[in-house]
Amino acid sequence: VLSLPPACSPHSVRCENCGRPHLHGHPTRSAVEPAWSQVPLSTDDLLCLEDGSLTLPFEDLGTHQVEPQLLDAALLEEQGQEEEEEVAAAAAAAAAVAAAPAKGRGKRAKKAGLRLTSAQAENAAKVKKAELDKLAREMQLKTSLRAFIEVCVQANLLDQALSSLHFHRNRAKEQNKGIAVVDVKVFNSLLRGFSAKGKLGRVQELLRTMEHDGVRPDAQSYAALLEAHARQPNLARDEVDGVLRQMAGQGLTPEDLFRGCKFLGDQRERVLKAIHAVLPDFEPAPPKFPTEYVCPLLERLGQQEKAHEAFSGEVVSLASLRSSAGEQLSWEVQGQVEVHSVAARLTQPSERVLFLRKQIEANEAAWRVRLKDAFVQNLKALYSHSYMNRGMSLYPYLSVLAPEVYVNIIIQEMRGLAMSSETFSPALSILHQGLGAKVMTRYVTAVKEHTGIAAKVTLLYEKYLEYYLSPELRERHSAREYWQKLKAEHSAGPSLDSDIALWPYHTLLGVGRFLYDIMIHEAKIDINVLRHSSSTKRMIPAFYNIYRTVGARTKEEIKPHPLLSKLYRGGAQEQLSFDVGLVPMVCPPLPWSCVNSGVFLLTQTPFVRLPEAAQQQKLVLESTPVEQLYPSFDALNILALCPWRINKPVLDLVVEVFLNKGSQELDIPMPPSECPAAPKFQTGMTKLEKAKVSRERMVLKRKRAEMYSLWCDALYKLSIANHFKDRVFWFPHNMDFRGRVYPCPPHFNHLGSDVVRGILLFARGEPLGERGLDWLKVHLINLTGLKKREPASERLKFANEMLPEILDSADNPMTGRRWWASSE
Repeated sequence: VLSLPPACSPHSVRCENCGRPHLHGHPTRSAVEPAWSQVPLSTDDLLCLEDGSLTLPFEDLGTHQVEPQLLDAALLEEQGQEEEEEVAAAAAAAAAVAAAPAKGRGKRAKKAGLRLTSAQAENAAKVKKAELDKLAREMQLKTSLRAFIEVCVQANLLDQALSSLHFHRNRAKEQNKGIAVVDVKVFNSLLRGFSAKGKLGRVQELLRTMEHDGVRPDAQSYAALLEAHARQPNLARDEVDGVLRQMAGQGLTPEDLFRGCKFLGDQRERVLKAIHAVLPDFEPAPPKFPTEYVCPLLERLGQQEKAHEAFSGEVVSLASLRSSAGEQLSWEVQGQVEVHSVAARLTQPSERVLFLRKQIEANEAAWRVRLKDAFVQNLKALYSHSYMNRGMSLYPYLSVLAPEVYVNIIIQEMRGLAMSSETFSPALSILHQGLGAKVMTRYVTAVKEHTGIAAKVTLLYEKYLEYYLSPELRERHSAREYWQKLKAEHSAGPSLDSDIALWPYHTLLGVGRFLYDIMIHEAKIDINVLRHSSSTKRMIPAFYNIYRTVGARTKEEIKPHPLLSKLYRGGAQEQLSFDVGLVPMVCPPLPWSCVNSGVFLLTQTPFVRLPEAAQQQKLVLESTPVEQLYPSFDALNILALCPWRINKPVLDLVVEVFLNKGSQELDIPMPPSECPAAPKFQTGMTKLEKAKVSRERMVLKRKRAEMYSLWCDALYKLSIANHFKDRVFWFPHNMDFRGRVYPCPPHFNHLGSDVVRGILLFARGEPLGERGLDWLKVHLINLTGLKKREPASERLKFANEMLPEILDSADNPMTGRRWWASSE
């Protein structure tokens, strides 16, 4: 039975009983005579794609035969004998479907249908692409509008947020294919902002708007309404009672507000105050978290007989951990960690180095003034533009933090660019997105400070440290379970797992582009900056744009001026700055308990590493019941709880070799100064000889750049290791889309090179066991590659034979007999 959708134009329906035609807007039932049509079908006609061809499915619909008015008998005559045979076959199939029992009709119905022409198939593909594009635009608008409104709330720009919401609502009504704002989270973000200010009229107006647009309020919406009532000078008991009755009409109870809502600041207490005006005896139940794994294969893992002790003896004390937690919290608030460079201790700095360092300090001080003035001036221009434009703009994102914060981020970006490679630079979009992401990270941290989340994390984390050092508690609870227990016992105040809307990709690009434009136009450098005595100044741009061809594509890049690169490299800065997420933690990471909260105390880290385009995977992850993710959470938490420390003798040896121009034998990079000098052009050379010299110079230039990149990578790793050499630290973990787990700090971790692994030690040692020493010997021979084709027994035998040489290298690694030098 062929069914055309109800949205089609009216059809000519011929009754099977009387044979008279009737016009029906909605077809009912028939055994249809399929026909070829050269007329493109409408959007709603193109329903499915089956076996490479588009078909209209047959459905069980009634007792009438449907013939679309657009089909004409003349069209059938023009199709030819072959088409008539196909039509007859399709008609027979349709009749067979109509006569078949309902039970077996489904599968056969899928194969029968109206075969479309190539033009109609192409049109159908365009229709489906248009539908997917519209869905993508809807998702992008919801994400962008929600993030924009939340930033406006934090920047105290509520009127601008409301204006933007109404702008997009009206535009959807004015355009036939406009995108309607029907996401309740968008309205809730604005409701929360108005309720925090006590603007009850605005809250009620927004709720009426939601009712007009067909957006059903949820528990978070009613919580904002009750909060607004509670912030009034005179709490109206009758109005609160009306709100509770309205909630009951939608199947919501006061208990649902505290079970499903996320609170910020004192919102929870305000909502409870409003409810107490009507229900004085009401007390919300503490939150409950599922405790059992949903996978039967993992049930026995909860029956742990003895917990692993984190430390033995007085390796670390509770007071020491609390002090380290305060230091970690201050790092995350600042967003940066200052690390002393190991290259700065090579020798006493020369006069030249000291002069260049003073030049760097003077230039950065001048840049700060110019960048701040330019930022404020450009922000005023952006405000004037956003005032005239009712839609979304970048102004709230660039005014939510203090101007000094943006200037500091620009200065840090300039340092990174000045120290970057000469032969490679990321694409401009990558640089813009990265700079915008740094601003967003500072924003999320500031929101957690402002809304009380940081204070509550500090309170609960002190209790969590007691669990960490208590074997008895670790036997009864996993890290996740104990953290959830603490959250249930301290449910008052803000919610720790509040969903702060992250900025969409195009917003990150816009923010980064705005800051980069200021940097390029305002950062100037004196052309005589490297000269000791120069009476004249000539300012030139410190950065410039270049266009580099990669394959068949040309991309725009930003490069520092060579003078700027020489200034920073020659200055040999004593301090290196790292984002707080790029270094280990000095206190145990927070346990993962949901996809939005874990590891760092304030800095938000993704549970799964996904590219920006993987929006569908992110939605699936957020919609997955949290108890299904418990095994993954617990696996990451166990890895993160392992404490580490530095093997000081090995670190000192590696740093010594690194500062003494490296070693190819030990895979320690050599500085670029060790690269051979480039050949020079000589007079009288032929064209072939000049071409050969040019190629050699290009190869050496590329090699020098590679050596510098490797040298900088080793410098970062060794400097971070040297920074943590006298303390215990931890590696927070997350996973990628395949389920593989990785430490969050990328430079220095236990999954790095053999040099880095040799520097690391477990903070708490374990007994080797009966054959542990033998396995260490086998592993040592494995590293040399000398017995790669021999069994483990032969490798152990060889290790015992070489034991005197091994001990000699352990006592005198660089001055002994160096038996390992001939290994792979």
